[in-house]
Amino acid sequence: MNRTTWLEGVRLWYNDQDYFGAIEVWQDGLNNLIDWNDEEEDHLSIFSLSDYSYNIHRGNDVARLLLFLAGCQLDAQQKRLARLSLIFCLRCCHGFDLTAQLAAQELICSYEEDIHDNIDGEKSIKLCRKIVEFAIKHDCSYWVNKYQRPGFMCDSIKLYGKPYYERDVRPSWCNILEEEKNWTRIRDEFYRLTRGGSSRDHLPSVGAGNHRGGAGEHDHKVVDGDWREVVLFGSGARPELAPFTSSLIRTCVPEATSLSEQGGGEVIFSVLGPNTRIRSHCGSTNLRLTAHLGLSVPFISEKEEKSACAIRVADKWLTWEEGRVLVFDDSFEHQVNNMTLKPRVVLLLRFWHPDFPQNERAQVLEKVVDAKQLDSLRRYNPPLPSGTFDNVERRGLELDRCPVCRGSGYSCIRLMSIDDPTFNCSCGYPID
Repeated sequence: MNRTTWLEGVRLWYNDQDYFGAIEVWQDGLNNLIDWNDEEEDHLSIFSLSDYSYNIHRGNDVARLLLFLAGCQLDAQQKRLARLSLIFCLRCCHGFDLTAQLAAQELICSYEEDIHDNIDGEKSIKLCRKIVEFAIKHDCSYWVNKYQRPGFMCDSIKLYGKPYYERDVRPSWCNILEEEKNWTRIRDEFYRLTRGGSSRDHLPSVGAGNHRGGAGEHDHKVVDGDWREVVLFGSGARPELAPFTSSLIRTCVPEATSLSEQGGGEVIFSVLGPNTRIRSHCGSTNLRLTAHLGLSVPFISEKEEKSACAIRVADKWLTWEEGRVLVFDDSFEHQVNNMTLKPRVVLLLRFWHPDFPQNERAQVLEKVVDAKQLDSLRRYNPPLPSGTFDNVERRGLELDRCPVCRGSGYSCIRLMSIDDPTFNCSCGYPID
């Protein structure tokens, strides 16, 4: 794509707010690179290649535009075109950079949506793993394991990650929760809360209503069946509903309560109804681990498959036991089944990864929040040729303001000339 065409799309975007017109200009400008009539299957072989000779060496500038274009296409429900943009974006990238990482994430998310929509689920999950393997092999990602693909990965602990934790390496507080006097009181408190366990009608469904947002607000997108919860710590928390459990957790598991209070996790009673499954997915970050204390676990006979009531983490199926704590890393791919006729109930706790230094936690969690905000703002700001318009991109990302009108963000930017590109604020003051 030549510079004039690129900037013509930018002008339509910023000056006229003609977003579909801008998308059309950019797609036409990329016709020499992409045949938009192709199906993505025509190009997926890139993720099975053993070398990087398939890279088309067109530079990271074009890759940045393809990433942005893919976001627009996804917003417009044009998934096929978006996948083409993302595949070619990865082919344009040279080694690791943010563009390559975001492109791989967006492509994987698009296929994970197929899993969630029950469209070729097994095929899609295998393709997600292939994309991660490709990204790892060609050093265009911070991932290190095909099963572990969170949106944010902390470098300082990524090499220590493992899918699940044996009993001898679990946090010491697991033993406290497993004490007979404690886990039975937790179970009994849950039963009293749910009217003896005979009815769950008053328990909120995960993701339903306004009872919580935060770290678990999108969990409902991966469930087939009936998944309900009572939040004790985290967004929408009601610790007074289970005073003994809440007090015990606050006293013995500060790693969970502090994470919840900072918006990175939750402590909940999690009720997975009969004939319910949670489809394969990965958590959002490797900063935390998850613990399940079994409270009510349906019996599985020898004739039934072990996976009828179990959780798969990476490539291993694990089962719950009443009064026992199971610890795993939910940034690894996992799925959950309860294909029995009775509900499965656990006390679920998210807590800080024990290998993550305590003095870095607040700073890194803030970095996660900032990264999400910047990623959202990038969806509204088309990239510009690199090294030329850094101040314009900062204005669009709300990292600075106009000294005259104090305006900021993409809606305040105007392209004044394409031949000799200059940008002004909407008030007329130059951005330089």
